[in-house]
Amino acid sequence: IGRTTDDSQGRKASIRIGDATYPAVLDEEENRVSASWPAQEKEGDYQVVLVVKCPSGRQDKAVLGRYQVDGTPPVIKMNLIGRELDGRTTFNRFLTIMTTMPKPEPVSKWTVTVYDAAHEPIVFQEAEGQVPDRITWNGNTSSGVAAPDGDYVIRIIAWDRAGLSAAAEQEVSLRRAPPEVSLDVEKTDNQLTIDMNNTVTTPLLYWWLRVVQDGGRIVSSKDGDTLPASVTLELPENSGSSKFQLLLVAQDVLGNKVQKKFNELVALSVKTQVREIETESQWLEDF
Repeated sequence: IGRTTDDSQGRKASIRIGDATYPAVLDEEENRVSASWPAQEKEGDYQVVLVVKCPSGRQDKAVLGRYQVDGTPPVIKMNLIGRELDGRTTFNRFLTIMTTMPKPEPVSKWTVTVYDAAHEPIVFQEAEGQVPDRITWNGNTSSGVAAPDGDYVIRIIAWDRAGLSAAAEQEVSLRRAPPEVSLDVEKTDNQLTIDMNNTVTTPLLYWWLRVVQDGGRIVSSKDGDTLPASVTLELPENSGSSKFQLLLVAQDVLGNKVQKKFNELVALSVKTQVREIETESQWLEDF
């Protein structure tokens, strides 16, 4: 704001916002003005006008800018992509977290935290700017160690430009343990009667048994999708000195999979300890 020679001293400044006026300090040497005032109670967009009164009675005005009063915190929602088991979203490798803001607005920063059953944080991440629409948790802690199977809480907090925050949280279960299938085997003549059970609570997707004669020929097979179960497998007659293997594959609904191979079926019985040749776990494709 310029000044004339006659009005070079004694000018007074104020800030006008709507119908309200607030005092301001005018620095004549630097030709600058400073002022502060409380934010308006009503939400809305406000124009800031500088008013300078000169000793001569002349009044100069200049629009300095606009600001917005925001008293409403943002709203954020979370949706977890996984399988629903026992009332919780459950996963075995990667968990996809989808976020939405029903009333979109600029976000200054956000955080995501994973808490264990003792409410101790095992994962923490923060960033500036908008919350991503899609966040993936790989089941590890922030230090890169695989988190143990169990129940967790995922919490996301977002802050708007006014410093108001919104939070969303959900419970989730991590289950990496593959099926633990136990077998009780009884051999009578050319039949194997097998009682099967699974000590892991995650529901099965399928299981199958194969009896393989030396040379790789499958001579008997059974399959199903629930345990416990009792099955009977037929062995070929007059097999002589042939050797047989029992193959077992079981996979749960999360994709955790176990494969086992047992040798020397002739020696198997209810009391016999069987040797586990191969055990492995496999996973479904990422979300």
